[in-house]
Amino acid sequence: MSGRRAQATWGAVFALALALRLLYLAAWRDTLLFSTPVGDARAYLEWARAIAAGDWLGREVFYQTPLYPYFLAGVLRATGSETWGPRLVQALLGSVACVLIGRAAERFVGRTVGLAAGVGLALYAPALYFDGLIQKPALDSLLLSALLLLLSGVATPLGVGRVFGAGALLGLLGLSRENALVLAPVVAVWIATLPGAGSPLRRGVAIGALALGLALVLAPVGLRNQVLGGRFLITTAQLGPNLWIGNHPGATGRYEALRPGRGSARYEREDARALAVEALGRELTPAEVSDYWRDRALAYMRAQPLDWLRLLAHKAFLVVNARELPDTEGIEAYADESLLLRALFWVFHFGVLAPLALVGALAQRREWRRLWLLPGMALALVAAIALFFVFARYRYALVPVLMPLAAAGGVALWRAARSRQGTRTAGGIALAGLAAAVVCNWPQGGATSAGLTHLSVGGALLDAARLPEAQAEFEAAVADLPSDGFAHSRLGDALRARGQAGLAIASYDRALALAPKLADAHAGRGIALDALGREREAEAEYRRALELDPNQPDANNNFANRLFNSGDARGAVSLYERALAARPEDPTITSNLAVALLRTGDAQHALTLLDRALLSWPRLASARINRAAAFEALGRIAEARADLEILIEQGPADSAYAVAARDALARLGER
Repeated sequence: MSGRRAQATWGAVFALALALRLLYLAAWRDTLLFSTPVGDARAYLEWARAIAAGDWLGREVFYQTPLYPYFLAGVLRATGSETWGPRLVQALLGSVACVLIGRAAERFVGRTVGLAAGVGLALYAPALYFDGLIQKPALDSLLLSALLLLLSGVATPLGVGRVFGAGALLGLLGLSRENALVLAPVVAVWIATLPGAGSPLRRGVAIGALALGLALVLAPVGLRNQVLGGRFLITTAQLGPNLWIGNHPGATGRYEALRPGRGSARYEREDARALAVEALGRELTPAEVSDYWRDRALAYMRAQPLDWLRLLAHKAFLVVNARELPDTEGIEAYADESLLLRALFWVFHFGVLAPLALVGALAQRREWRRLWLLPGMALALVAAIALFFVFARYRYALVPVLMPLAAAGGVALWRAARSRQGTRTAGGIALAGLAAAVVCNWPQGGATSAGLTHLSVGGALLDAARLPEAQAEFEAAVADLPSDGFAHSRLGDALRARGQAGLAIASYDRALALAPKLADAHAGRGIALDALGREREAEAEYRRALELDPNQPDANNNFANRLFNSGDARGAVSLYERALAARPEDPTITSNLAVALLRTGDAQHALTLLDRALLSWPRLASARINRAAAFEALGRIAEARADLEILIEQGPADSAYAVAARDALARLGER
């Protein structure tokens, strides 16, 4: 293919991919899915905002991989948009990935296969879906496609510069998707055994270049974590909790929150720390928290090896299954909003991709010494995912690796069909592909991702006090997940927040009938009972919630309110502290703890908490008036007056806080 013709061909692939992605985005641009970030997307945006505002180093050991938030911060600064900006940039990057993977497949197998791979990724429904999410799979796809393109050109002679670049790309992948580091030894062995790649010395130099590229990317992150957390961690301190989530008695192979109902990046880090501290009875560094959960997972593996091996096999099956397993959101909810995505998902999904990849690997078996890299990388990724737990977005890293093989498989089947001269070998390969298709498309039960997505969006809307919309999303979640106790409990939370305590109690009752040990439902029911003046019943619910989960924040906070109002401020402090540890960004709990500390005479500690609260919520009237009281207790009268004056200015003039502020100013006297 001439240079100009090749450019036109790959330009057409890019244009096709971009057009599809833009049409997909346009279809759901006016939905709550587009405007309401949930789960990790919400955490990434918060992190990216902090980076864009100048906090580029951070203050703690990384708990999540950092590359995507830094990428996202750059996008936010460049575009000024948190909705369209990231999605448009990722649509461009996803379209570039189609060209990169096509060029890589062309070098590995041939021109026709390369074109089929590029078009395949352009049309692959989960690729459109992930490119449209504020999530890191879009970045993973670009990096993996670029890695394969570099490796496809190293063969003869062995290009040391390309191998160094491949090492750097592997490092970047590790800072986006930690388990991608499992690819490094696969690539190193491939380089060491590649036919015609030069002398042993040249191969050794190339492997050294791979390691150097990897180290130059990861070492600065390890040093940063060393400085901030006391241990050289090349990526994050998340390994231990993730290992435990995927490997414990009763594990399902899917994500399960360390505390029920708190399956979000906003909570997981603190829950992992709090539970480890409670178990060991001392404060722990982030690395020690990870060690605690790692050791628990390893103890389970040693104590119940057969059970663990069955679990591992089940997780491997989930990895290769056609279903796109959701976490806080899933592809079905987005397909409901986009006819294009729905149509492409019906035609081309993982249950088609994986069997075609097997056919391609078998069809290209004569080139196995050169091409084993692709199935080798795929198997390594399957093992790395199955070792922990299975998500669609974790599994997506397999797609760029499988796409060249799937394209080769599709081309081989097409040529065999056209030749009309089937052979025993071709028939055997086709049967192997058919068997793989049966395995990959075996039906899986479980919650629909549409329901889980509604549940996540409803939670974000409830946090934003958009109560009618939150209630509607939770009602949709209950309709999709009628036997899910947590969905009914969250609907109860929305009804309670809207002042419909009776209806909320009915929802909590349904939740507890389905999940009697759901501490959040007991706590929410207690708050609703309190609103109806049924205090004894409410107290019984708080006690039951704390029996099930001693760290349940609402139960601790409301039980502490009872102790405080009865005069036991010191007893209330310990419960408020436990509630705040579980929900560290809650302004109400922060303010309540500060008031209790003031009552016990610890004005300085109260002031520290209230300073933090007002930094995040400068118009929080309860924190403002309590900080004035803390300043007064510490003899800092001018600062107390300043807070009271701000409170009066913020109004309204007839509010209880404004009236109390004017009374306090009168008592403090003139300046």
